[in-house]
Amino acid sequence: MAIVMAGMGVLLSKSTSIVLDKANERLQTRWHIGRFGYGKWEELPPVDYISVFKAQKTYSINFDTRAPVRYEVNIWLRKGGRKRVYFSYDDDVALNMGIEIANFLKVDLWDATDPYNKTKIPFTGQQ
Repeated sequence: MAIVMAGMGVLLSKSTSIVLDKANERLQTRWHIGRFGYGKWEELPPVDYISVFKAQKTYSINFDTRAPVRYEVNIWLRKGGRKRVYFSYDDDVALNMGIEIANFLKVDLWDATDPYNKTKIPFTGQQ
């Protein structure tokens, strides 16, 4: 039983982060358990655009209350696929993070925080 509980503790304490290194054009996906982390660098694939969207979950973990609305920031790759790099429960915070990442990578941003009013924010070259 102790081994099962320890395994569940490790799974619940695991987190993931994305590190971007623009100077060397590489990306690292890191997995953390507590303060210990592991990740390997890979070449940054060509990025098409950044998106910020509203991800409505139906129920929370305990299934008796509505889950909070979550806003996700994703990197969309030219060859298909995406990587979620950030999420927040505040739309302004997520949108500001999306703008920062889009400016950092010099790509356009799609604002879909309101799913019925999607807006493209083109990269202008200013930071």
